[in-house]
Amino acid sequence: MNLDTLLFDRTSLLLNPVRALTRNMTQFEGSEAITRFSRIASETIDEVGELDWQCTIAPHQRGSALLSLSISGHFHLTCIECRQALRHNVQLASRLLWCRDAARAQALEDSGIEDEEKLEVITSDIGLMDDKTSDCIDLAALIEDEVLLNWPDKQRHAQCARTKNILASASMEETHRPFAELKKLLKKN
Repeated sequence: MNLDTLLFDRTSLLLNPVRALTRNMTQFEGSEAITRFSRIASETIDEVGELDWQCTIAPHQRGSALLSLSISGHFHLTCIECRQALRHNVQLASRLLWCRDAARAQALEDSGIEDEEKLEVITSDIGLMDDKTSDCIDLAALIEDEVLLNWPDKQRHAQCARTKNILASASMEETHRPFAELKKLLKKN
């Protein structure tokens, strides 16, 4: 892979948004097995599933590029009640303002742009470790981060949640009567 001329590398999912915009290439998409994302795969019950993604790039007046990232797909988690496989569907959309350097990104964050325009400011250091890729975005790391940031709090089947609620309310009725004995004593007197 020649990083000096890199526009988009399908294998590594590295994208150079500046080159993409100068060549009027603004849409990239793909489908990845869940095993491609090690942090997500380690949380699944069987490492089965895939994520489809689409990334659209547009110029932005206050940053280098505005990325619209859509992610959809599914994988299997473990239900916290029955410990069986639970299909988790993913449907996410994010707006990200890419900046070349951390100082510019910080200045934009301080200006309140994230709240004003409902977007997140990012830099090229997402998942990258060397200077040669400083103008590139690691889409694999970005996709994985977005999915993890939207991870479900409690992974359980709907029927497991209903069963737990029924059992909890029955238990409350039976055991949660702190003044029942006092009431009996008062009736006797």
